[in-house]
Amino acid sequence: MAKAESVSWRKASNRWLARVAASVVIPVVLSATAPASPPPPAGPALAMMETPNHTPLADILSGRARPGFTPILENAIVFRAEPGTSVWLRLRLDIPPDGKRYWLRADRQAIDRLRLHVPGPPPGQVAETGLGKRAGPDPEWPDAFLMPLPEDSQGLLTVYLEVDGQGLLYMRPEILSADALE
Repeated sequence: MAKAESVSWRKASNRWLARVAASVVIPVVLSATAPASPPPPAGPALAMMETPNHTPLADILSGRARPGFTPILENAIVFRAEPGTSVWLRLRLDIPPDGKRYWLRADRQAIDRLRLHVPGPPPGQVAETGLGKRAGPDPEWPDAFLMPLPEDSQGLLTVYLEVDGQGLLYMRPEILSADALE
């Protein structure tokens, strides 16, 4: 009787080991043979800081404006815009070298002024828009603010977005090609 119990216990143990091995080996084999899916398109890498209104980008880049940029781990941020302050977003972009024109898009909301800056040399303002304003003779969307990136933009690029607004703002900047605007 003890021998029969020992044999059935061994059989049950072997079946259990076979199931465990199959549950480990099969997913590994399937993942190794499955075609790799392309990575999702990367959005801008964001960082944020708040300064008094009219703080020049040169002061921010030199470190005279404290405390510096705080990295944002998501592709969007919610913040409260206060009177007398500007919120700066640093956007690190990877623009394809395809010769197309690219635009920065931000959802239309209670933003008085939105300014796009490049670090230079020399640092400078590229575009400005906001409530009741357009970024030049360029396309206008009813649900978004659009600002052109510099015409020669390609590869890795850092731009700065200065936001003056009111109340809670949700910023999720996107980069669109001229083809997407048509």
